[in-house]
Amino acid sequence: MINMKIEEETLLNLLMDRLDFWEVDNETRALFYKMYERNVFNGVFENMEFDIKEIVDNDYNSYCRVIDKTDTFFNIIKDKFEKEGYCDISEETCYNSIEASNEDNTKFLVINK
Repeated sequence: MINMKIEEETLLNLLMDRLDFWEVDNETRALFYKMYERNVFNGVFENMEFDIKEIVDNDYNSYCRVIDKTDTFFNIIKDKFEKEGYCDISEETCYNSIEASNEDNTKFLVINK
């Protein structure tokens, strides 16, 4: 095992490079970027072992979901985000939390329960 220090920008780029493996559309990519940017710069990955591939692949395939107006809980999520920002939504919806939003709050990246 190798331990190393890595700059936040480099880590963010590595996460996004792995996301490109999944050939996501630009809107989805932007949502993941916002989530990873917040996580990286808020110290979520500090002093821990992690695997870029495992993190991104699990986020994209299992943990996260992009929500739009076709989702049953969209209005609840939008209202909650506009009042509280990134927050827990587990009481009101079938999702855990809001992780990112596009500029006009028509799409959200949420964490599944």
